[in-house]
Amino acid sequence: VSEEYTVDVMDIASDTLRSKLSTGHRVLFVGMAGDRLLLWNHDHTTEVWDLPSERRIARSDHIDREGGAQILGPQGTWVAWETERGRLERTDLGASGESSTRWTVDLHASVVLLRVDPSGRWLAGSLNDSTVVLLDAETGETLLKIPAPSTIPRLGFSPSGDRLVLWSPDGTLDLRSTLDGTLLLRLGPGDAGAIVGGEALASGELLTISRDGTARIWPVQDPPPPLGALTNLRICPNGEIHPLTPWPEPSAVWAPDSVCGVDAGQPDGSPR
Repeated sequence: VSEEYTVDVMDIASDTLRSKLSTGHRVLFVGMAGDRLLLWNHDHTTEVWDLPSERRIARSDHIDREGGAQILGPQGTWVAWETERGRLERTDLGASGESSTRWTVDLHASVVLLRVDPSGRWLAGSLNDSTVVLLDAETGETLLKIPAPSTIPRLGFSPSGDRLVLWSPDGTLDLRSTLDGTLLLRLGPGDAGAIVGGEALASGELLTISRDGTARIWPVQDPPPPLGALTNLRICPNGEIHPLTPWPEPSAVWAPDSVCGVDAGQPDGSPR
């Protein structure tokens, strides 16, 4: 990002200039997913640019300085942003640069941070009233509301999306299940000094970084099986069977897409 209102996009492998965008705004932060670029400007407007065509394809004029969070979905096929105070919107971004609103939800407070899980199923939002919400990214439905000791400035999903890390400015870190919000682990200054960051690992463990520069890995005990559950095995539409952690609800028949994989079609081989 330059002071001349331009954004340079470099190809890392070849160290060559891929695109040079003249945005007309002073850009503060940049996000990227697929061939889409998310720009948060000095005037608190937000824009999405398509790199192949080097043109702007979507814009939000929200200027509330208490919120205005935004994030691109996987591969840049959609963007979620706060278009008004407490109003969150998902805008789908077509391959040809067209855009359309998928859903709009009214939350009870300004959104200060958004995160999307790696599969694009869920959105987590930190609100300025010390609440964290988990939304269905496809429908905008609120799945969970998690109270927090203060406004949460950092959120993070595990690689599988089944766990959510919440970091508080007082050095406390919570690990919660995205299934039902169960608190799986809480660490505070007395456990590892003042924690400044953390990440849920694919192994199921929790990585923390303390202010003194120490990195620690913590084992995490899985929550107990739901009442009435007989097995954690679930089947994919193509016949594959997988054990699920944490245990699914007894009413859940199928394994989730994140476990089955994108190529797990119907038993006859047709697409899902």
